[in-house]
Amino acid sequence: MALLGSTVDPRLFIQDYSGFVDAAKMQAQGMMGLGQSIGDIGKMYAERKKEQAGQEKEIKIASSIADAIEKTMPEIVPNIGEIKMQLMDKNSPIGDRHAKAQSIMEILNLGLTAKELQMKQQAFNLRASAKAPTAAPSPTGGGFNPHE
Repeated sequence: MALLGSTVDPRLFIQDYSGFVDAAKMQAQGMMGLGQSIGDIGKMYAERKKEQAGQEKEIKIASSIADAIEKTMPEIVPNIGEIKMQLMDKNSPIGDRHAKAQSIMEILNLGLTAKELQMKQQAFNLRASAKAPTAAPSPTGGGFNPHE
C-alpha cells in the first residue's frame, strides 16, 4: 500500500515523477534567470566601455584646447597648465578627468564670449568716436535755425 507523500500514485500504484519534473522546471527557470543576468551584465559592461571611450576622446580634445588656450590666451585661465596635468593623469578616475574636460570646454566658451563682447565694445566705441563732431561749435550757438 502506498503512503501519502510517497512517490507512488495510490490510484494506479505506479511511480509518480511529477515532483522531480517540477523541481527540474524550477531549476531550469533559475538557470535561465542566471544566464539572462550574466548576459545583461555583459551588455552593461560593453556600454560602459563605449561610454568611457567617448569620455577619453573628449578628454583628448579638451587637452588640445587647453594647449591652445595656454599658447594664445593665457590671461583667460592663469593655471591652465595645472588643470591640463590633472586632466591627463591616468591614475585619477575617468569621471573626474571628464568633469575637468567639460570645465575646460566651458572656460573656452566663456573666454570666446568675453573676447566677442570685447570686440563688439571696441567696434561700438569706434562708431561712437566717428559720429562725434570734430568741428568747433558755431558762434550762433548751433542747432537748427529756420531763418537760415
